[in-house]
Amino acid sequence: MKNKKRLIKHFNFVDPNWVGISSNILKLSKKDLSKEEGYLLDGIKLAWLASVGRDYLYKKTASGILATVAIIILTLMGYGLITQLDNSFVKSVDAKTVTTAVEELVQATMSAVFQ
Repeated sequence: MKNKKRLIKHFNFVDPNWVGISSNILKLSKKDLSKEEGYLLDGIKLAWLASVGRDYLYKKTASGILATVAIIILTLMGYGLITQLDNSFVKSVDAKTVTTAVEELVQATMSAVFQ
């Protein structure tokens, strides 16, 4: 907590020194800070994102979007697979089609036997 308060107290918004400040700054909470210190911490986080953390923000946003797209695609593929399985196992069969197929098989077998 002392480091948090020291950072807030000595931070220079005009010429910020980002050396030693990593993306962990975004995880700092405003717990045990006064209202003004909380606002300053939010300002420091925003300044970090606007200058140094831009790549971090882009990576986080891109990874979130890719994860969402992957989940949607996998869901759609799973749904498509399930509906295909239902259609491939359950097919309506016409009795006329079965009779014709059996007759063709018998005729082919008989003609092979008689030759």
